[in-house]
Amino acid sequence: GSSVKQGKKRERRANNQLSRLALSALETGAGPPTEKLKVRKAMVVVATWRDRLRLLAVKRCLQGGVLVHLAASRTLQLLFGIDADLAADTKDADQSQAAEDKRIAQFRSAEREKEREKKMSKSRREKGAMMEQEDLLEVC
Repeated sequence: GSSVKQGKKRERRANNQLSRLALSALETGAGPPTEKLKVRKAMVVVATWRDRLRLLAVKRCLQGGVLVHLAASRTLQLLFGIDADLAADTKDADQSQAAEDKRIAQFRSAEREKEREKKMSKSRREKGAMMEQEDLLEVC
């Protein structure tokens, strides 16, 4: 209840602040205030309106943990021009890659098992149909 209300209020406040900044920038010809984020060994400088709006949208979508996502997500790294080698913790990246490889192997194994089950089921149906035909022929 109240946390949703507080979240909406916080979002409205951030939007109002951004609107005031944009209006001020239009009046004075200045850009947005620069924001710096440290993602592990990489530094992200948000200095343009485009990047500021992108960061705001990412923060709104993720609702927290932005730095973790910037460090882990190649898509976000490309979006904000972060060097993936500096943003990645090699130990975490290796573990993450190993876990991803394991999930892919499990998925492929499950797909093979499904195909095998389909073939077995089809074979059983065909065998049952053939036996029915043989039974009918014996009756006739």
